[in-house]
Amino acid sequence: MTDWRLRASRPDDIEAMYEVWHAAVLATHDFLSASDFADICLQVRRDYLRNRDFIVAVDDGDRVVGFMRVDGTEIDSLYIAPAFHRQGLGRGFVDEAASGIETLEVEVNAQNTHAVAF
Repeated sequence: MTDWRLRASRPDDIEAMYEVWHAAVLATHDFLSASDFADICLQVRRDYLRNRDFIVAVDDGDRVVGFMRVDGTEIDSLYIAPAFHRQGLGRGFVDEAASGIETLEVEVNAQNTHAVAF
C-alpha cells in the first residue's frame, strides 16, 4: 500500500523539494566534505531546482516526499525523503520513468552505496 502519488512539480514545490534533497543527501552521501556539501546546497537551491521540470511524489496532504527528473532515457535525479526510504517509492519512480521507453539509464556516484544497492 502506498501513502503517496506522483504528479508534475510546480513552482511552489521548490522549497519542499530542496528539503527532501537536503535530507536525502545527508542520509546517503557521507563521503561529501562539509564545504563541498555547502557549495552543492547553494547550486541546488538557486539553480537546479528552479530551472527544471520534475515528477514529485506527494503524500495525502500534497506534501513533497520525493522527486525525480528524467532527461530523455536517463534518470537525471532521484531523491526520496528518508522517512519514505524502502517503501516502494523508488520503484514507483523508476516504473514511471520506464513507461513508454525501451531502455532506461541511470548513473550514480559509486561512493553512494545506497544508490548503488538500489
